Order: sequence, then C-alpha cells, then structure tokens
Amino acid sequence: MRPMTEQAHNERLNRSNASYPLLIVRVMPAVYVTVPIVVELGEEATCFGLRSSFVRHPGPLYEEGGGLTRRLKEHVIGGVALASAARQRRMCVLWSISDATCVEPDGSIREGAGPPTGGLTFRGRAL
Repeated sequence: MRPMTEQAHNERLNRSNASYPLLIVRVMPAVYVTVPIVVELGEEATCFGLRSSFVRHPGPLYEEGGGLTRRLKEHVIGGVALASAARQRRMCVLWSISDATCVEPDGSIREGAGPPTGGLTFRGRAL
C-alpha cells in the first residue's frame, strides 16, 4: 500500500464532511485514529481518547467568524497535552483543513502545523 499524499488526504477529509475540531492520534508509525471533538457549553472539562473526545467550556465558544475562541483553543490544547503525555502518543488537533496544532508526548507543541499525512487512518476506532 502506498502512503497517501497530503492532497489526497485533504480531499478525503473534504469528502467526509468532517466537523472541526478533530483529534488525530498516532497509534503507531503510519497509523492514525481520527476522532471528532464534541464542544459543549458548561463547566470546564476535557476528555481526549481513541473512541470519543469532548471539551466543555463556560463560553463563549465561538468567534463571530465561526471558529473557536482563543481561550477555548488554549483549553483544548492543554487537555490534549495532558492526554498525549499520559498515553505517550503524538496527538494533533485539526482546527480546519489547513490548520492544526500538534502535541508531542514530551509536551512540545507545534502551532499551525498541517495534519499528519500518509499511512492508514481510522475514524474513531482503537486497533
């Protein structure tokens, strides 16, 4: 099987009617799980896993243009950083088709990175 190109990956995400944000978890080299992140209004809480992910925040949740507020994004990144360190897995939050924040298990964060490409991608299923 040939690795998927970045363009093919982006086209597949567009066709899948993906709802952002998405959590992409590196399960092993070249194997990723994609999980929608449910955004809810309420008392602050986060849960990021291979089967389901959510973030709860007192608000506001969205900017006028439709994207998540900066404060909510910081809350998401903080929760993903904790989950990445606890599970020793590389994780990326895909904010849009061309914007992602990747978190390494050592706590390093890359803003504005593109989503991982290549390999096999599974939607919300642990292997």
